[in-house]
Amino acid sequence: MSQDISRERLANLTLRVRNAVIRWVENNEDIDEDLCGACAIASVTLHKALKSLGFKSTIAEFHSNCGGFHCWVEVGNWCCDPTASQFGDYPAAYVVQKQSYDILNKYKGTIVRGNAAERSIKVWYKPHNPIRYKNKINRFLAKLAVNQNLTRGEYG
Repeated sequence: MSQDISRERLANLTLRVRNAVIRWVENNEDIDEDLCGACAIASVTLHKALKSLGFKSTIAEFHSNCGGFHCWVEVGNWCCDPTASQFGDYPAAYVVQKQSYDILNKYKGTIVRGNAAERSIKVWYKPHNPIRYKNKINRFLAKLAVNQNLTRGEYG
């Protein structure tokens, strides 16, 4: 799997995922307008989208000492956070080098990555759990695959 992906392409995909998630959760009273509560849904979707495009990515999950959680996706030396706006003045598609990912600097806690993060997310509170959105995620991935094939000149 390739790790060579531009910041621009990551930002475009991160924004596409964010916009899809906004539509999916608009009637979920447990998710705020700033997407607080949707980070696992968005991160799992972005992780699966990157994987379907041939890029190796990792889900990262922050466990705050106060009991809060937050997820984002890491690919190569990039951090992609489709729900960073819940923490203040961050762009809708927050994509930065790992060393510049500053969202959680004011919090104390631990970060888990990869399989540990994916296992943890599976038991998240049901309205925030990506499993609840499995069908929507799969439809998003199917559309993404069709769009990728069309841009490559493949049909079928």
